[in-house]
Amino acid sequence: WEISVDGNVQGVAVTGSELVAGGHFDNVCDPGTNCQNEFVRHKVLAADVSTGALDTGWHPSVNSSLGVFGVAATSSKVMIGGDFTKAGGLDQAHYAQFSVS
Repeated sequence: WEISVDGNVQGVAVTGSELVAGGHFDNVCDPGTNCQNEFVRHKVLAADVSTGALDTGWHPSVNSSLGVFGVAATSSKVMIGGDFTKAGGLDQAHYAQFSVS
């Protein structure tokens, strides 16, 4: 499978059955379409490891033009770091942590 975004991916991590990617992008695009039919994902996304299907229920946007520089994960957490002051609508300067189920 392939995932296309409209910017750079700076970090990836796997937690359970999902791959989490962070970077300098705002949209996930249909591959080969010059970003048509996009799904908005400000700087971070999650996708199924087996199929590449975008997780449409998880969307913790970050508020920066530079975005996420690093992603790490455990079996119960996803951590992102970068140039942002909000993540998922909450004040989170440069670091955010999310629980995974």
